[in-house]
Amino acid sequence: MNMSNPFDDFGNIMDSHMKNIYRANTTVSVELGTISGDMSLSVGSLQNAIPKGDYMVSLHLTVGSLVLDTTNIPLTTKEADDHKHSIDQHMHKTTLPAQMRGIRSGDRVLVLWAGTEPIVVDIVVSS
Repeated sequence: MNMSNPFDDFGNIMDSHMKNIYRANTTVSVELGTISGDMSLSVGSLQNAIPKGDYMVSLHLTVGSLVLDTTNIPLTTKEADDHKHSIDQHMHKTTLPAQMRGIRSGDRVLVLWAGTEPIVVDIVVSS
């Protein structure tokens, strides 16, 4: 009669369950979502929207509208003969293109699932 050790059986079962849990938590999938008026995230795989603050967002989507001011500072060099060189001070205004804006209500977004963590990685638009 061949009797297996119950501790070995229990260990094998636990090992199998732990591997299944690990695979479930490390699965990566992608789906489309929509940003609602209250900035919650709706996705097809869930019945309820994910409230703002309960999903992650790619950093570049948090910039919003940005105007960069750059100013050149006057440069003066002092040489042995007290000869000075200077560059006039001036300013440049640089605005990010509209396509580089942050997320807003009504946007269709690409949602990456890292296990159970939803991450909005980009805004998607029609071709």
